[in-house]
Amino acid sequence: MTTRLLAAVETPALDPWQAQIRGVVLGPGTAYEWEGKLDGFDETSGLRDADIDRPAGHGAFSMIDYAQPRTIAFTLEAADEPDLGVSLASALADLEVALAPSETAETVPFWYHLPMLGMRRADVKVRRRRVAVDDRYEAGVVLVDVQLTAPDPFLYGPASTATTTFAALAGGLEFDLFSDGAGEDVGYLDFGAPSVTGRMTLTNPGTAPAWPQFRIEGPTPAGGFEIICVDTGRTIRYVGAVPAGSHVEINPASGTATLDDVADRGGQLVRREWFSVPAGKSIEIYFAPIGASTPATLTAAFAPTYW
Repeated sequence: MTTRLLAAVETPALDPWQAQIRGVVLGPGTAYEWEGKLDGFDETSGLRDADIDRPAGHGAFSMIDYAQPRTIAFTLEAADEPDLGVSLASALADLEVALAPSETAETVPFWYHLPMLGMRRADVKVRRRRVAVDDRYEAGVVLVDVQLTAPDPFLYGPASTATTTFAALAGGLEFDLFSDGAGEDVGYLDFGAPSVTGRMTLTNPGTAPAWPQFRIEGPTPAGGFEIICVDTGRTIRYVGAVPAGSHVEINPASGTATLDDVADRGGQLVRREWFSVPAGKSIEIYFAPIGASTPATLTAAFAPTYW
């Protein structure tokens, strides 16, 4: 599961068979054409089993299998592209920057678009960039072998969001009084806008559980609030007020809470019953105040998740 803040992940506009890393687009219509097959783009990552052999019988005791890091490998053919205004030298220089190893533990988004899958994202580290220096190099056509590793083996689709407020009764009734004789109501009593339910539905079309992330915009009650998965009753409870103009982000994947992107508020989480959106299913979430209702808003962001 990803711990990357989804709000910081923008989905690029890519044509089918294109990919992007650190702003450099690869594939058709660029200075970098695919050469050969693409490994790791549409396959299950290797699995690490923990099965235990039966000491006095056939087979083994079945245990949970865990996915290993995903390896993505491909070869690019780079060349002069006068129609694109790109020289081979500049193309190789840009690629060297895009494929530079990270100096931190942070991963970078690697996006790609396959025709039958749509957009997918892997969060990767660069493991290899190898330029083939041979007779083709002098002729102005260069092959570059690339290997990326995704410590998180899951693939992600474009993120989506849903927003709600605390439940509020606001009327929402309309009584018809009379019509124009043709079935069209022309007179009625209107008792205001429909009530706000404080609920939202999240749907994960992927093949693996998707972990939502939550952003709460103040003001909240002094007692705090709860985020409840209606389907299971699992609850995240935050105690204390979020002031007007401030926000708290709660990331169930990492078990963290931060105020205004800086201050740690993990200690305010007194109930940590984390929940995900199951593969191919939907869940309903209820946003509940601890105390009197306020104008606070809850936004849930999540990305469809795939093995």
